[in-house]
Amino acid sequence: MTNDTQTNIILPGNTGSGLISLNEASESGAVKYRYDINDNLSVGAIGTVRQTDKYHNFVSGIDSKYRFDDSNTFQAQVLFADTQDAAIMTLSGTEEKFTDQAFKLQYEHDSEYWQLDAEHQEIGEKFRADLGYMPRADYKKSKVLVNRLLYGEPDSAWQEMKFAGQWQILHNENNELLERSVSSSFTIDGPMLSIFDIMVVAADKVGLRAHELDSRLPIDNSIDGNTKRFQENQAVIYGSMQPTAQLLTELELTLGDKIDYGNNRLGDYVALYAYISYNVNKHLEFEFSHTYSDLDADNANVFTENLTELRVSYQFNINSYLKFNVVYTDIDFNLDNNSTAYTAKDNTLSTQLIYAYKINPQTVFYLGYSDNSYQDDRLKSLERGQRTIYSKISYAWLP
Repeated sequence: MTNDTQTNIILPGNTGSGLISLNEASESGAVKYRYDINDNLSVGAIGTVRQTDKYHNFVSGIDSKYRFDDSNTFQAQVLFADTQDAAIMTLSGTEEKFTDQAFKLQYEHDSEYWQLDAEHQEIGEKFRADLGYMPRADYKKSKVLVNRLLYGEPDSAWQEMKFAGQWQILHNENNELLERSVSSSFTIDGPMLSIFDIMVVAADKVGLRAHELDSRLPIDNSIDGNTKRFQENQAVIYGSMQPTAQLLTELELTLGDKIDYGNNRLGDYVALYAYISYNVNKHLEFEFSHTYSDLDADNANVFTENLTELRVSYQFNINSYLKFNVVYTDIDFNLDNNSTAYTAKDNTLSTQLIYAYKINPQTVFYLGYSDNSYQDDRLKSLERGQRTIYSKISYAWLP
């Protein structure tokens, strides 16, 4: 159970989501139970609650997993949501109550040379799971992923090679097409625990609705005839290497098309991600990453973003650890080619310090501090906007 002085709620849709904050204290809690009937069959139940005086979101569900044999499994989950939105959250300005449901079916095959993952899920238009992170609703998704595995000789430079293909399609509950994509990839390992992967993706996606681009228009949530379709083609190249037991490096490059949703057009996108992890000893670890991304459209820059993260963790012993995280974001917008941007500079800095102590194998206590700072064209330097101190205790009940 947790108590929050401010309640942030994601309002999901089928193409995106919104965020609203209630200046009210809220109580939240979650419980999950699993029972193994035998070695092949298990059943479970889950429940979450989040509420204030004028708002609530209750989610309950059941799930099951059945293993046919060592290579084939089937999973199913059904969820039910009961929600009451406060008047400040609704377009009508009055409290609204509604219920909806969601379900997911998944089949997995995992053998020596073949892997298959086939799943179908449906999330109702009014379904919300506010305690978790579910930014999308009102959609039906089907996906099939197939992997073909090959193995090298014991003395060869590589040990495993994989060819993969994936097909995915999404519709809303009215069976209007939201997204359709196909992808294929090739992965191979090498010396020093290295991995090389290249993937190509072709996706058909919709842009924003007319009223989302022009607030003067009446709200119309339909897709067909109310959105523009775009064809995104991308290539993603990834490589990683662990030259020593203490050092890990990663590099990823993305090239291709990307939708500029705010301006309802297709742009040219480049992103480069670099990561390094270093274990000084069995207690201390440093992680550093940087992401550079750039979007151009109509022969001009739209934005350039640099995201830098530093994460330091210190393990005192098997029962306690300390983590310190710093995230800095620097975004430069081209106001002459980006009608949705209101500032040319958008910088944020967030820090977080967490101490955790494991009281016993089922119980963990957390104590944390976090703050956020912000800078735009109106500010000469970063100014702190929020500071939070929190504690939490987690308990896993085993029957």
